[in-house]
Amino acid sequence: MTSALQEEFKEAVRRHLRATVAPSTAAGRALYVGHGAQQRRYTSKELGALVDSLMTAGSATAKTAESLFPALHAGARRGRVEKAIYDFYDDGRHFDDMKVLAGAVADRLAHLKRVEDTTWSEGTDDEREADGFATHPEVGDHPDHAKFTAVLAGFLEPGAVEELWQLTLKGVDWARQPGRTEEELKKNPVYPELARKFRTALTIPRGERLALWSGGYDVRMYASERRFVTLETTRAGHLYNQLSLFDDWSVLGGLWKAISREFAGQAPSEVHVFVRYYNPDSILFGEELPQLLRLQTITSLRWHLVTGDSLKDMSDVDDSGRRVTSFTFGSYHDMVAVMSSDKMNNNKLGANRASKNLTAEEKEQNRLLFQQQIKDDVAAAQKAGADAVASLREDVKQLVSTLQLDESYNDNPAELRDKQEAVGRIVDPVVARVRNGLVYDRTLADSVSTDLNALAQEMDRQYIRKSLAVELRRHAETVTGKKDGLEEAIGIAIERVKEGMSLENAKLELGQMLR
Repeated sequence: MTSALQEEFKEAVRRHLRATVAPSTAAGRALYVGHGAQQRRYTSKELGALVDSLMTAGSATAKTAESLFPALHAGARRGRVEKAIYDFYDDGRHFDDMKVLAGAVADRLAHLKRVEDTTWSEGTDDEREADGFATHPEVGDHPDHAKFTAVLAGFLEPGAVEELWQLTLKGVDWARQPGRTEEELKKNPVYPELARKFRTALTIPRGERLALWSGGYDVRMYASERRFVTLETTRAGHLYNQLSLFDDWSVLGGLWKAISREFAGQAPSEVHVFVRYYNPDSILFGEELPQLLRLQTITSLRWHLVTGDSLKDMSDVDDSGRRVTSFTFGSYHDMVAVMSSDKMNNNKLGANRASKNLTAEEKEQNRLLFQQQIKDDVAAAQKAGADAVASLREDVKQLVSTLQLDESYNDNPAELRDKQEAVGRIVDPVVARVRNGLVYDRTLADSVSTDLNALAQEMDRQYIRKSLAVELRRHAETVTGKKDGLEEAIGIAIERVKEGMSLENAKLELGQMLR
């Protein structure tokens, strides 16, 4: 990087660090422009209109975007401006006026351009370490290095921050090597280690609600507006979301997948998922959901079907297809059943759109076939899940009967209710995971059986102790009339019964202890 570019970048960083952060309010985050009576507060639903005003034909922002990215179509240039505005919103930024905001957007676009023009190591022999990865003695020159260091300052030791930066560059370098196949890119050897090292920066605050999402960045903001924690609002997610070197998805896809797995692995008991389009090839369904299904701590998966072309007009959809303020489905199969076919997507559809060997009519026919196939696949999975749940419930019904956890062995309503609630706490979370795709096999059945057996033993101990205590106390007070040492003697008698002594003999021994 030339010295002129270095100075330009440093000045942009200084301006970024000087920007004030708006105070948090009960109404949530916002982006602020102006001061005093002239101050304008932009909520999430107003960001689209703000981007439109910045991108008005002939405006400074539109000209800057076009001059920096002439090869991009207008929609893609607008997307880059929109991403900058979303990031400013996430940070609660406050700008003096619209000109300053436009200048900050221009800085962000110029930064993107500098990153794209940064020369990456091609891995010459004298730059390689023993493990085959390119080293980066020039890391201080990379436009994102200062931002990376600033975000993690005070959270990690400087040496640890630099190690993470080096791992990041190694992973990107590996992915950028010529000739990497799509399958190879899925197995980047650096990204999983990087994600593990970032585990503490992906922590979900205690008591916060976790949300996963799919279907566009504004879906993520929709979830955040409802006070859910998303990957992007964790320290690591926020960092990588704003680093410009991750604009090339073929390079960064593996990293986001690794980070997403680590993030999902820290999920609390209940997880909400916001979806606008169904894509079985997305990170949500390919990485995060399978990770959730492996977690025994998950007790509930709640799915939100989101509709709306922009954040301004987004809402949940209920099981009748109506717009509502909030509604959740118990499985993604139930949610997809309500979705229209044009909300389906997968890699085949992408290849179909990009094909140069098909006519427009053939592409349209293929699109309809592919989308219907996706719906059919989900319907088949829904039936398989329902069958698996039915099988699970039947197995549980038989098991609780043999373990004396059902009504056929309990005539005490309170005791029966306690047992049924305890069984539900074991079985219901498993049902929720099976409904969402967890395979109900012998291993899972054995796990449920083990938990129910442990429950039966605990409930037996609890109710045997309770019923014996009542019986023995009644006997002691009636026969001996003594209360001194009663509780200790009853405890000893209960242990005798648990060891195999008959109740009558325990009563005799209790009487002897109380004489």
